[in-house]
Order: sequence, then structure tokens, then C-alpha cells
Amino acid sequence: MNLKNYRPVMTTHYTLDWLNAFKLKDIHHLREVELQQRQPLVQTASFVNQAMSQLMHGKTAIWGIKQTNSDQFLGTFSLFQIDLPNRAATVQASLLMEGSQTELLTEVVPHILRMLQTDLKFQTIFVPQVQEKQFAPALAELKFEKSLQQKQPQIVEYSYQLK
Repeated sequence: MNLKNYRPVMTTHYTLDWLNAFKLKDIHHLREVELQQRQPLVQTASFVNQAMSQLMHGKTAIWGIKQTNSDQFLGTFSLFQIDLPNRAATVQASLLMEGSQTELLTEVVPHILRMLQTDLKFQTIFVPQVQEKQFAPALAELKFEKSLQQKQPQIVEYSYQLK
């Protein structure tokens, strides 16, 4: 199983591709918004290089998201703490535009989670507690069930039993 082959990922209105396919200044702006502080552009370049290196080693996968018809950069969708033998990963979205988040997440999240479930046979998905509300509907639709015993306080675990 090789995540680096999963690019570009296309939905009806959005295209997800590796970070090196996007303008560094757009990624830089998102990082400053996320971190709530200014940072040198070289730090963002280092972040992109590290993300691509970790992708090549199967440790993370970070897609930039753009609106297909306008090529506008909207944010990122990440898989990290990937555990290929146990078919598990943590998912997270970082978006720039507050107003379009619901529409974007409603289309992108189910698409990526379905890919993880059907193509890659992932059985456990971890979601940061602050983003559970955005991910829970898609996880429920795909028959992932919330674990009753959470191992980490800020992370919510969902699992799926293969049939």
C-alpha cells in the first residue's frame, strides 16, 4: 500500500494534491492562520519539504485542497500517525475560508474516508476532538462506530469492522 499514488484526488468541485503542487505563499498564509502568528516563509518551505519526505516514507499524507473551477487554494486535508499494519490513521482538515467549510467538508471528507475504507482497508480513524462535529456524519455514513473508551482525551476514535 502506497499513499503517494493517491494524487490528485478529485471530487465534483475540489481537487486535492500534494503540497508541492500549490503556491508556497498560499500554504504560508494558511500556516500563519493556523499558528496565529507570523513566521518566515523559509519555515513554511521547510514544512512542505518535511511533509513530502514523510509522505515518501508512508508516515503522513497531506493534500492541499483547491476549488477545481477557480484553482483557489482552500486549505489542507491530512492523514498522520499512519499505522499501515493496523490500518489506522488520524485525519484532520485545516481550512482558510470559514464560510465554505461546511460545503467543502461535506464533499471532501466522505470522499477521502471512503477511499481509506474501501481502497486502503483502514479500520480505525482518529479525529481531533475539535473537528469531530465535521467528521462524524461521514464516519457514521460509512458505518464507522465511535469507540466507547477513548485512549487520548483530545482525540476521538472511530472503528469499522470489515465484513
